[in-house]
Amino acid sequence: MSTSYRQLIGLALIAIAALTAWFIVWPMWTNLQESKRLLEDARVRLNDKRELLERIAELKGEFEANRALAERANLIIPVGRDVPGVLEMANALAAVSGVSLETLGLNAGSGGQPTTIEGTTLSTLPLSLGVSGSYDAVKTFLRNLEQNIRLFEATGMDFSRRDAVGGAPEAFSATLQVHAYYQ
Repeated sequence: MSTSYRQLIGLALIAIAALTAWFIVWPMWTNLQESKRLLEDARVRLNDKRELLERIAELKGEFEANRALAERANLIIPVGRDVPGVLEMANALAAVSGVSLETLGLNAGSGGQPTTIEGTTLSTLPLSLGVSGSYDAVKTFLRNLEQNIRLFEATGMDFSRRDAVGGAPEAFSATLQVHAYYQ
């Protein structure tokens, strides 16, 4: 074998190696780099999802911790008019206070203007409550109305004394104009 033949074979082998590198190794290398990039992107997305799930779990815990507070807030200022709830509350307050609830009227036509408190708009349900009983019982009814969990606001009151009839004790009557608030 001559030297030029050897050189020619050497050059051919180098050319084959270069072509092999160009057509086989280079695409494999670029695919490997693309796979590494995709794997890193997937890891980043997985970490983001884990952080999101952890935040959701934290928020769920906060929600559960505040559930009782939210339920209490809905008792104080319910969503919607809840007229049956108002009527039930008035009957219960009268019974606990020792007065008789003589009249209970909804003044639907004279609704008050909506009130905005800290970004929350509250509507009013105007009521007229007529009660009678002893002075202390009427006073207790007013105190119970004021301290009730449902938000009521007395806007007016007419108070009168009834004369004792027979051996009955002296009685008093009160007509209250009240606003019950709701969201």
